[in-house]
Amino acid sequence: MIGLAVANVNFPNAADSITLTSGVTFGVGGDAIRVSGDSGGVGFETVALRNNAQVNINTVAGGSDGADLVTITSANNVHGNANLTIDTGSGGDSIEIEGPLFVTNTLSLTSQQINFNTATAQLTASVVNLDAGAGAVSGGNPSLDVSGSILNAVAAGTISLDTSVNTLGSITSSSGDVLLREANGALVFNIEATLGNVSVGTTSGSLAIDEVVAGQTATLLATAGAITDSGTLNVIATSFVASAAAGIDLDTAVSSLSAENTTSGSILIDNSVGGLLTLTNLAPVAKSLANQLRIDAPLIDAVNLLIEGNTSITDIVAGLMSRPLKREEH
Repeated sequence: MIGLAVANVNFPNAADSITLTSGVTFGVGGDAIRVSGDSGGVGFETVALRNNAQVNINTVAGGSDGADLVTITSANNVHGNANLTIDTGSGGDSIEIEGPLFVTNTLSLTSQQINFNTATAQLTASVVNLDAGAGAVSGGNPSLDVSGSILNAVAAGTISLDTSVNTLGSITSSSGDVLLREANGALVFNIEATLGNVSVGTTSGSLAIDEVVAGQTATLLATAGAITDSGTLNVIATSFVASAAAGIDLDTAVSSLSAENTTSGSILIDNSVGGLLTLTNLAPVAKSLANQLRIDAPLIDAVNLLIEGNTSITDIVAGLMSRPLKREEH
């Protein structure tokens, strides 16, 4: 199938087992993605795909649904297919990524489990859409899983990925965690773990946060950059942990906050939840200011003890009451 506006690859039976590999066309043409395997235990003729605007591989449309398996061995040669969609339907399905896959525009994978199984299992496209249905999206190794401009993902279970993208787009887990390790910093558009935890970290660059929602703890790490406000209400969670090198500036709705800034910039948090906000591990801003101004004040010490989580309100009040005030001699 060469040079088509839309190339549809369907299968006649249920329980399909399909493999994608880098190959060539049959005859004059060049590099192609080859699709081989069996449908319901019956082998089918291998298909070669080259220079198609849209390729749709669907394990349900031509026959019936079953426990389908799609294995991506490799598809990163100069096959020229611009957009690729793989859909296995429902049931006990999975997409197993064993090697690299590249398309120029949009790559969409829909199944009930998506696994990145090797160090070379990497998806590259301008836009990558992953839908694991009732299952999970599992990176499973410390190597890069997704590269491109935009990543979107949805699953019932945990989504765990190593990425190098410009935008972490709409990424949602309904019952698991969302764990993202970004290589170069990114715009974090809309990430949600309805019942679980969200963790987004980058070792290079900054994180611009539009919205992060976690049923439990949200963690944002920018070890070489800043964490900045790119939306209206940036973090909604029970607990929030943030660490950056060049400043933190966010609007939050949380009950517990732990924040650290290691190099330059400020920690600016505008929290909209009423009631007591528990503060832990905050940078000792008051102590630093007091040292610069050469102030020896009990209140400064008390504020820092409270901020650093080393004492309680009761102990601070007792200490202030028992400590004489320092008088200025003239």
